[in-house]
Amino acid sequence: MNTKLDQCCHSFEEVFSKAAEIAKLMGNKECCKLSANRALSYNPTNAKIKTMNPYLSNIATTVSVIMNTRFQIVKENGNLYQNWITLGHCYLILGDFPNAYASYAYSFELHPENNDPLLAYAYGVIFQHFGYVQRSLQSWSNIPSNGSIYFEPDLRFRQAISFRNNQQFDEALRLFNKVSEKPPTTLTADDVLFQIAYTHQIRGDRELAKTIYFSLLKKHPNSIPLHQQYAWFAYRYLDCQDAEAIIDSTLQRYPQDPIINVIGGLFSMLINKTDRAYNLYKSSHPYTVENAGFWCALGELYYKNEQLKDSQSSFKRALQICYDIPEAWLNVGFIAEQQNNIEEAITLYQSGLEYTGSPLLNEAANNVKNGRKGVTQLAKLNEERIFIDIPKQFANEYGSCPPFIQGSDIGANIDVTPLYIFPKSPLEDSA
Repeated sequence: MNTKLDQCCHSFEEVFSKAAEIAKLMGNKECCKLSANRALSYNPTNAKIKTMNPYLSNIATTVSVIMNTRFQIVKENGNLYQNWITLGHCYLILGDFPNAYASYAYSFELHPENNDPLLAYAYGVIFQHFGYVQRSLQSWSNIPSNGSIYFEPDLRFRQAISFRNNQQFDEALRLFNKVSEKPPTTLTADDVLFQIAYTHQIRGDRELAKTIYFSLLKKHPNSIPLHQQYAWFAYRYLDCQDAEAIIDSTLQRYPQDPIINVIGGLFSMLINKTDRAYNLYKSSHPYTVENAGFWCALGELYYKNEQLKDSQSSFKRALQICYDIPEAWLNVGFIAEQQNNIEEAITLYQSGLEYTGSPLLNEAANNVKNGRKGVTQLAKLNEERIFIDIPKQFANEYGSCPPFIQGSDIGANIDVTPLYIFPKSPLEDSA
């Protein structure tokens, strides 16, 4: 089993090494660094990366030497809990979350009462990385908030994200507001304010969210992601008059942006301007051809225009891209029923049930078998299939990153931060 695992790790190492080489040839520094870091996480002494980026490679090699020393200690005495903690820190610095978790978990077996703040912080980050919100909050709950811990800004930002994911909006806002006074080193106060606006948005404080988004746009007028977010917010949460003014203004500013065109198309559908919706979808098409949500939106447009064949083809195209969309399965079955293709409808509902497990598809199939209508109207798509709010995307990416651990925490007199990759601020100029 270890041999197979080693082979898998070697394969991933080779893939990311090659990706780093290609990115370097293309002049994409950000992608090159990301790929190099991933290659080093599988092998800190990777020869190709050493040639390509000796500075990065030397840091990873230093971490690897420390790990080898710790492994030797483990062979001699595997019951030193602090040794396992250091190994966990090293794994996290290299971006290896599974092995970091295993190391920390074993340290807790040896010393269950350990209340080291750095360990609790790092352990919680692992849970956040894998989507265990409650466990992350539990791990962080007893870390003191006194401003003297170097990783506190990062911790509180992550904690606010987890509180928001847990729908504890008051706690999330309290922490976001606190972090905005002293953000993590990779963020600005406005990055945190962007998260505050989104928290108000999903909490239902729409006017306050609108005010904050607008204030950010005045400070960052050339951020396309910010304009996308504001248009999306307007489409989903504001009345038609306000939404139309915001979306039209955004379309005039960025007529070629595919995301903004899709948002404009969705809004045009909402106000029954189907010709305009079609033209906007058409403008975005070359860039959204692999977006299953886009094809579902196009399917809805065709259905509204009574183009049943085109509508069904669009929903089927969405399912070719992503087969686990229950709404698309319901809609292809529904259209088959309308075309009196009853056996096809049953087959589609049953296939959708097999792929998604949705009880709605089971109910639809049974209804048709018993001589009733499977469904009575087109199913509305979860619009996150089309577009995920930019602050949510950013928070998800940030929460997946390793924590801030210093070289001194593993006994090394080096700066390990170049090994960390954090998401780019969506507020940076992009136009």
